[in-house]
Amino acid sequence: KGKWYDMVLNIKWSQEDDGYFEVFLDGKSITNGKIFGRNMYNEVSHYLKIGLYRNPDIKLSHSVYFGNVKYGKSYEEVK
Repeated sequence: KGKWYDMVLNIKWSQEDDGYFEVFLDGKSITNGKIFGRNMYNEVSHYLKIGLYRNPDIKLSHSVYFGNVKYGKSYEEVK
């Protein structure tokens, strides 16, 4: 709460075992490198969808802010 975090996701979407994801939080890996495996069920286009998701029965009100969301083919493109 009250702090900005820098998160970088490195993802290769694939229906084969060569797919992977890797996540960095404030410059440090939280996945300890790439995690390999199939990460697509079919050829339907995949995309980034971010937000605050929870059970609709929870009646509290909260906010999440996102700033400087970027897409690139390398870390250098998004840093």
